[in-house]
Amino acid sequence: MKANRIIAAALALCMCGAAAPAMLEHEAYSVSAASLKGGYSEVTSGWLTFRVYDDHAEIIGLSTSASGTLIIPSTVNGVPVTAWNATPFKSDYDNYNDQITGIYFPETLTQWIEDSDATIHNGINPLICFNNLAAITVSASNPAFTAKDNILYSKDMHTVYFCPRVKNLDSYTIPSTITTIFEAAFSYTGIKTLRLPSGLKRIGGGAFGSCNALESVTIPEGVTSIGSSAFSQCERLAKVSISSTVTEIGSNAFWICPKLSAIQVAENNSNYSSLDGVLMDKAQSSLICYPTGKTDTYYTIPDTVSRIENFAFYRNPYLAFPTIPDSVTYIGKYAFSRCDSLSAVTLPKHLDKLEHDAFSNCPRLYSVSIPVIPRFIHGRAFDNSAWFLAKQKQNPLVIVGSLLLNGTACKGEVTIPDTVTEIADAAFVANKDITGITIPSSVTKIHQTVFASCENLKTVRLPDSLTTLNNSLFSSCTSLTTVNIPENAVYIAYGTFGYCSSLQSVTLPEKVKKVYEGAFNNCTNLKEVTILNRDCDLTQERLFTNSSIRDANGNYTSTFTGVIRGYAGSTAEAYAKQYGYRFEALPEDEPAWGDIDGNGSVELVDVILLNRNILGMEQLGAQSQKNADVNGDSAIDSTDSLLILKSLVSLVTLPVQS
Repeated sequence: MKANRIIAAALALCMCGAAAPAMLEHEAYSVSAASLKGGYSEVTSGWLTFRVYDDHAEIIGLSTSASGTLIIPSTVNGVPVTAWNATPFKSDYDNYNDQITGIYFPETLTQWIEDSDATIHNGINPLICFNNLAAITVSASNPAFTAKDNILYSKDMHTVYFCPRVKNLDSYTIPSTITTIFEAAFSYTGIKTLRLPSGLKRIGGGAFGSCNALESVTIPEGVTSIGSSAFSQCERLAKVSISSTVTEIGSNAFWICPKLSAIQVAENNSNYSSLDGVLMDKAQSSLICYPTGKTDTYYTIPDTVSRIENFAFYRNPYLAFPTIPDSVTYIGKYAFSRCDSLSAVTLPKHLDKLEHDAFSNCPRLYSVSIPVIPRFIHGRAFDNSAWFLAKQKQNPLVIVGSLLLNGTACKGEVTIPDTVTEIADAAFVANKDITGITIPSSVTKIHQTVFASCENLKTVRLPDSLTTLNNSLFSSCTSLTTVNIPENAVYIAYGTFGYCSSLQSVTLPEKVKKVYEGAFNNCTNLKEVTILNRDCDLTQERLFTNSSIRDANGNYTSTFTGVIRGYAGSTAEAYAKQYGYRFEALPEDEPAWGDIDGNGSVELVDVILLNRNILGMEQLGAQSQKNADVNGDSAIDSTDSLLILKSLVSLVTLPVQS
């Protein structure tokens, strides 16, 4: 039960929108540049661990043996304890505690901060860690906080921060001075009847999450913002009324409320509307929330809708046959996930994007019709649905038309059939059983993260039909030792081969125009990078790194200790010089007169490319310009074009380089 509470609370906070920072690695918390001045040391005193700076200290950890009343000291190592760094308490479940029953705030503790910056009130509530906290006491001289009846408020009584979960409120009226209810402030409390003050402006993320006795909510006029998961998982919540002033509703605000059959919105609300109890934007182009307790078996989505948002129908147990109009172009993450009665779905003809888990874990979904393959379709859109499992049983390569949708059940060496032209996003992601992959030339598009975290993938053969290697395509393929970059590849995207720790060398063909940030980041055994395009765009940082250097403050800087190979005067040489990397110049080849596209032969396409350059329609690279000047007069013009054209019909022989 405790584990469920912890996971639910973490989920609620993780979905608090832009206000909450990304979860950070426990081993390497970052702090603001301002905090790092002078450095810090970590000190453990009693049950608490602190970061101690020259002029202040921050709480960053709590002993798992802590029990009874937690008394926060006003000083440690001679400096005042001014802040509670909430980020570790969000990202480390070891900090959850059932033994602490009381807490004392000294006069010096005035801030809750986050690792991303040193600002207060940005979305993390460290007190959610204490499941049995009953008593909150604050020093009378604390300028930021106060406690009344064991509920934590701001000193000016404008913000309510936390109400202990063990507090039996039943009926509760929030004080009239309150304008902000902080994140998770009343989560898991036993409130049955809630009265919100008329001066309230903001309800934070998860503020009333899992209040299982709460039966109805009326959002008063004046409230402008309802945070993510604000009323999620309220088992008895049956009635929600939203006032005209609400301009922002965070994701999953009314998520998994099994008795909620309708959400009502004031008609004069300028941002939101309600149609048959379904929450939509004002124009009814975006379907935001189909209530979990709505009991219809059939539902026709209005043809005004173009977007079905993330989690829109999530866990509705009644809906079996939705009609999705062709006006819908986007179906979000988990949109119909865990809809236990869902039986048949026809995707709209104009669907552009189908996100991951959109129809996952639907045990009765046996019929799926995909009349047109969307431009973007995630390989895990139907994970564990009945339709998907049946197809996967027939063939571990789940193929729909010419799209390879999913290959997560494949093992060993995998050869993709030449009927496939496209591979869906994350189609093989985290497959630990494949060791090799052969992709035919029929495949012209591979979406992002397709082979990410395939830890035992050792060999791969990419076809020359590919022009782009997408984001994180082979990220964290730790057994991959070599890879062929296709001859027609133009772009190596963000993180394509990041964390491929066994990769030792790579050659980027001449047509590669740009390498994006992190393309070969943290490839710890990468020793050689050869770049054949003299003008390849290498302007972004951390393209090729294999090691890190730690400075005095504990920050890491990525670097490359191998060799960059390229032509003298190329962007590869400039890149190596910029970052202090070792550079080796490649031997210069004899110019291939007239071979402008660099494919080893002179053809009509070379004449076309030259003429496009003359007309200003296309800019040739340095080597192509050299090859185009067939008469050696240092100018690229119609004379060169005519000479190449005559050579194609054997009227002339192109001159030989002197």
